[in-house]
Amino acid sequence: MDRQCGDAGGGDPLARRYLQSGTGIEDAYFNYIVLTLAAIFEGATWWIAVRSIGERKGEAGHVEAFRKSKDPPTFMVLFEDSAALIGIGLAFLGTWAASTFQLPALDGMASILIGLVLGGIAAILARETKSLLIGESALPEVENSIQSLASNDPDIRKVNGLITVHLAPSQIIAALSVEFDDKLNTPAIEDLVERL
Repeated sequence: MDRQCGDAGGGDPLARRYLQSGTGIEDAYFNYIVLTLAAIFEGATWWIAVRSIGERKGEAGHVEAFRKSKDPPTFMVLFEDSAALIGIGLAFLGTWAASTFQLPALDGMASILIGLVLGGIAAILARETKSLLIGESALPEVENSIQSLASNDPDIRKVNGLITVHLAPSQIIAALSVEFDDKLNTPAIEDLVERL
């Protein structure tokens, strides 16, 4: 039987059997109440995250602000809540379709789609935040500012290079290679480093 189903419809017969097994939804009333409450709660936190990002992003667009941000938790909340709202919508549609058409497989398909949405959002967040986990350098404007500060000091002849790494959203460590003026003695170099 499974072999015939697999040959006729394509795909994995075990997955098809899993989706087709189960009983239909008899009364979806409570499902709709729970989904509506979930949408209200998730929608409230989503709105707070949108407003918070709107205050921080300035003139930049949402996507640009997300890519440049060194403080991922706010964006994580926005992405997670967005995924949750999409999932709630899919669950609502799946429940409605399964109960209306008496096809429990539609509810199972909605669950699979919800899993794909959550997996997709997780992949986006992992890609965008991995650089912060492994040590992302400061923005070019910040690096240029540090080099300019060092170059403009009269006791520094030349800036050889700069390496920056974010330790936290507003904390950067900078390794600056410079050539000091030859007339400087050790105490003067110490004062210059402290000044910088």
